[in-house]
Amino acid sequence: MRKLILQLSGIFIFTFGIIALYSFSELQIEIYGIEIKKAEIKEAIIDTGDKNNLTEENPKKDNNTFQSDKIASKLDSSKQKILIIGDSMTEGIMRAMNDYCAFNNHKLYSVIWSSSSIQGWSKSSRLKSYVSNFKPTYIIVVLGSNELLVPNSTRREESVRSILKQAEGVDLVWVGPPNWREDAGINKQLTEILGQDRFFLSKDLKFDRQRDGCHPTMKSGKMWTDEIAKWIMEKAKHRILLNRPEAAADVKPDVVYFNNN
Repeated sequence: MRKLILQLSGIFIFTFGIIALYSFSELQIEIYGIEIKKAEIKEAIIDTGDKNNLTEENPKKDNNTFQSDKIASKLDSSKQKILIIGDSMTEGIMRAMNDYCAFNNHKLYSVIWSSSSIQGWSKSSRLKSYVSNFKPTYIIVVLGSNELLVPNSTRREESVRSILKQAEGVDLVWVGPPNWREDAGINKQLTEILGQDRFFLSKDLKFDRQRDGCHPTMKSGKMWTDEIAKWIMEKAKHRILLNRPEAAADVKPDVVYFNNN
């Protein structure tokens, strides 16, 4: 009896093996004029294997669904207190961002330090002071234009990290300079330090310039802000609500000005 069972098992395994090999081969077989369809056999074999391997950790994948290891951050639609700081390039962004904040129910604080640099902000405790005073939930840094032609260095990296330290605990994005000529590497260095989801690259945008040939016009500043807001909404590490305003804000910007004199 045992011998009979072993023989039947052997025949079954041999037959299944032949069918499996055939299902993946290029040959066609007909039995009494009826063609055996390989596709159905192949699908049955694969499907059986999948069903035997379904667990909570290994669910069956839907081929029509894109699966990514990187999960985008959830859009935060709550009211924000936004602090924008930087050099004179901040002016045009600040005025347009004031419209965005009024339209999206945010509060905007602005600190503009004309002719300032990354190194200057890192040596000063101004950012830390304004973080303490305004208690922002989101910070936008606009720095780098006054160092456009300065080669990269470890000293600059230390300065960037010092600025980030002053803003520790607050979501932050950094807006790169609006290049009027090729830079000496600052955009690459800031991207490497901050990552593409915290650094907005401005250099490839097309700007109309003021008479100095460097600062964007107010109209271009609005265009610049539109691009920044869209990027924050869609691609930034910390995404907040910044729908495009339908009209200019009734409230004036809350801004503090400094200069190097």
